[in-house]
Amino acid sequence: MSGKYDIFESLPVGTAVIDQNRKVIFWNQEMVKLTGLQASEASELQINHALSVYSDANQQQQLDILHCLSAQSEISNAVFIKNISGHSTMCFIKAKAPDTDGNTAIIAADLSRSENCLVIEKRTAEQTAGFYNLTGKDQSMQELYRKIKFAADSLANVLITGESGTGKELTARAIHDLSRRKDGPFISVNCSSLPESLLESELFGYVKGAFTGAETTRIGRFEAAENGSIFLDEIGDISPYIQLKLLRVLQEKTINRLGENREIKISSRVICATNQDLRALVLQGKFREDLFYRLKVFPIETVPLRGHKNDLPLLINHFIGKFNRQTGKHIQNISADALRLLMDYCWPGNVRELEHSVEHAFVVTNGPLIDIFDLPQELRMADARESICGKKTGPSGLTRPVISEESIKKAMTETSGNRTL
Repeated sequence: MSGKYDIFESLPVGTAVIDQNRKVIFWNQEMVKLTGLQASEASELQINHALSVYSDANQQQQLDILHCLSAQSEISNAVFIKNISGHSTMCFIKAKAPDTDGNTAIIAADLSRSENCLVIEKRTAEQTAGFYNLTGKDQSMQELYRKIKFAADSLANVLITGESGTGKELTARAIHDLSRRKDGPFISVNCSSLPESLLESELFGYVKGAFTGAETTRIGRFEAAENGSIFLDEIGDISPYIQLKLLRVLQEKTINRLGENREIKISSRVICATNQDLRALVLQGKFREDLFYRLKVFPIETVPLRGHKNDLPLLINHFIGKFNRQTGKHIQNISADALRLLMDYCWPGNVRELEHSVEHAFVVTNGPLIDIFDLPQELRMADARESICGKKTGPSGLTRPVISEESIKKAMTETSGNRTL
């Protein structure tokens, strides 16, 4: 039976084939590596007994593959596969019928392998850019994904907080895309980029003659987001007057265009974001307390990059794939030395800074690998890194400066090239 599926043996991903009774009839060597279960042991087992799949690395919620397969013809997700030793590996898993015999192939790609990351990035843009619009397999990111799903299943107001560059707008878009409003518009407004008068007309619209230059009637962003979602970024920067008007919108679910008294019902969902501490602004009297509690019905905090540095290889591969497509280059990966340098950096600009660093490397490199000297100067120079990040703290709690290339050369000279202590 397995002969017709021998082509799967050459794939760099775990592959199993199950029959109509959901019993394993093929189990390649990559699947053996993932699970620790030999093909002879997996043969004739029900797939749920042969393959233990979880939604989280802590193995708190086991997934029923049989239920997934019966619910739809194809599944595609990032999951954790537990081997016989109890260790979990994050994999991209996909199941699809490969032939007309009613048999189904299940393919699991280990995301810790760089070649699989590259293949997945090319073949499954929807998984990284269309589903979550966020990239990361660290437990902190899994918790963020879990909260996004909770928010998507609700109509409650959401307040997204976090540092600049951590993906607050991507988080808002993911909530919208996963919600029942996904077919409606997603309207984004940067509240810090407009003065009060322009922000008011932008949000609520105006009628002809409402002010000098209002030659036609124009709907506002709240009306434009009807049956969809409106994302108010930098909400901490709005004036007390706009705060009051927004509070009324949230309470009454109505707006008034500038220049008319008619109330217009709205049904747009409100998602807000800020990199400021709104509670501190409330205590300072700069932000309305009643509005604060209206906005933070369901709070979500995005994760700074230093909080999930284990995702750096995955993120770097994601950006390499992105810029390869944009530039036509064929960069394959990043060198071990360059990766080590990036892992040792504090990333105050978070994922946005990482993206720009990879883009910088694409400008200067012509080889197949990104190396240390392809990276921005502030990442390479010890003095620049220390001015940005300060002195680093090691496991012992002692501070240690970033070691410069000159220091390494000097030490090698003084020790006659002996690298050991």
